[in-house]
Amino acid sequence: MLATLFWAFLASLSYIGATLVMKHWADLPLWAGGSGALLLLVLGCAAEVVVLQRARFAEVVILIISLEVVMALALSRHLLGESYGTRELLGILLLGVGAGLLLWQPGVAEGAGQTGPGAPREVRQG
Repeated sequence: MLATLFWAFLASLSYIGATLVMKHWADLPLWAGGSGALLLLVLGCAAEVVVLQRARFAEVVILIISLEVVMALALSRHLLGESYGTRELLGILLLGVGAGLLLWQPGVAEGAGQTGPGAPREVRQG
């Protein structure tokens, strides 16, 4: 599960980084903005592919989006000086709890419970 969280975090961080590059595109040379955003988006997609191979689709989507929202709010506060109220902070907490509940499966090995073409197959011996 830690590897899944690592790759999801990397995907989210890459997507947020690309978004920050796009936000400041006008302040950057065209080649730097374009190549920076493209590089970060490709890195995010590659990390998301790894996560999709490790967990169920809906869990991956919710996990990455939740991480993106939390990172976006934290970075916007520290880098852009934006602030939030109690409602936004409660929303961040609920996102974290929801993502944690989706991933928490006590007694289940990583990869178990997956279905579909990429799921591990049980091998029966005769």
